[in-house]
Amino acid sequence: MCSSDLQLGSYPESSCKATMNMAPVDYVAAALVHLSRQSSSLGKAFHLVNPDNSFNLGKVVDYFTSWGSPLQPLPYLQWLRRLKADKENVLWPLIASFRDSEDGFPLNEENTYSCKECLKGLEGSDLAKTSQFIISDAVFYRYMAFFGQIGFLPAPGGGAEPKLSSAEMGQDDKETHRHEKEKGLDD
Repeated sequence: MCSSDLQLGSYPESSCKATMNMAPVDYVAAALVHLSRQSSSLGKAFHLVNPDNSFNLGKVVDYFTSWGSPLQPLPYLQWLRRLKADKENVLWPLIASFRDSEDGFPLNEENTYSCKECLKGLEGSDLAKTSQFIISDAVFYRYMAFFGQIGFLPAPGGGAEPKLSSAEMGQDDKETHRHEKEKGLDD
């Protein structure tokens, strides 16, 4: 969605009311490994989701605006017409997923997943800390920088991503940044 909206230079204004369940990929990968190593996990289903489930899509628009890619809010049907007209858009192959009605935005349908079994399976580990579920500003900007480096997102409009202080990065983010630097994934 993000890449599509950047290509269009707009987003459906109704999407800003929607929430999305997001959890940092590092957390999801570590939790998956932890749970897969427990015999008590056999036969159970685990939803590796953020129990808070409150990542507002309007915040994503704010991130892209601060990145230097302002997006124009459009009524859903106007945005959909623009999307249908752009056959080069990354979202165009999924055009059938969007309904031609004002309430047609797919993310307006709230899906709720219980992570009770997941949290139970993570009890006693460092992964049980609720702070690990949070997509902080630093984490989201790092995701944007990575997607920019691989060409999935355009380079930031101002020439560089917003700089974050050590306090804004937080301890977990500093550790992740150290690993990225060791692997040559940062600038």
